Amino acid sequence: KMPKLDDFRVQRQFGGSETLYYPDQKLIDIAQNILSKIVELPLFARIDGVWQKDDFSLIEIEMIEPDLFFNLAPNSISNFVSETLSFMPKKSLLKTSNGFNQNFCIS
Repeated sequence: KMPKLDDFRVQRQFGGSETLYYPDQKLIDIAQNILSKIVELPLFARIDGVWQKDDFSLIEIEMIEPDLFFNLAPNSISNFVSETLSFMPKKSLLKTSNGFNQNFCIS
């Protein structure tokens, strides 16, 4: 993510932009090591941090993302839907508006 000129905010509504980035293996290894500390991995997680000399400093682990940047990668929406469906249990309970639980299956 990049802010517009003379601003610090990176969100699109403030003029920021984003580009697709391919991390090197060292950064992937660092992120995987951080994620290995999480007991139950979520479907989505983003590791945010900064490099200080040769050390990576973790800023946050983002697990709730308001913008998944579907515009940056072809097939990203269908891939995300497929992964979401495979992440969910095949049989689950759904609470209906009348307060009753109802079984549903994903096929």
